[in-house]
Amino acid sequence: MKAVVCSLAVVALLSTACATTAKVAETSTTTPTSGCVGPLKSLHAASASMEPMVMIGESLTVDLGAYKASTPKRADIVVVSPPPADSAVPSGTDLVKRVIGLPGETISSSGGQVLINGKPLNEPWLVKGTVTTGITTQVIPPNEYFVMGDNRSNSQDSRFFGPITPSLIVGKVMLSGCHG
Repeated sequence: MKAVVCSLAVVALLSTACATTAKVAETSTTTPTSGCVGPLKSLHAASASMEPMVMIGESLTVDLGAYKASTPKRADIVVVSPPPADSAVPSGTDLVKRVIGLPGETISSSGGQVLINGKPLNEPWLVKGTVTTGITTQVIPPNEYFVMGDNRSNSQDSRFFGPITPSLIVGKVMLSGCHG
């Protein structure tokens, strides 16, 4: 996975209790730096759904303009607002997830793996032995994305609330070189 590096990205690994969704807490907004479309927003991950890539308490820099001129790509880590119909996530709580399925693809799970158009998805970002279940076979609608947490057993994601529209994508998480 190729990570874009922004000079404002800060990694702070903290050890705290787990939660069921990767929630984030806003800390500030700044102007863009090299490699970012901007503006940038600084957030802190508040749960374990993206561990070990994004740890609880880790400072994240989110490029709010990343998808103004492009579309999300598979493996992008994004901050999303939960769909309004998702009662499991409190209103106003943003989530950190990874883009797994793209518009028009058929997604499912079988044998503990994600299948895209019937073929196993290579997910080098997952901890070895991670099992993925709960994806009912579906075609992702045009202009929608299937997002999941890397910590599959501890993530409220598209398996529960369905694919999301671009309007729910707050921005792209810009990772530091520590996760490169």
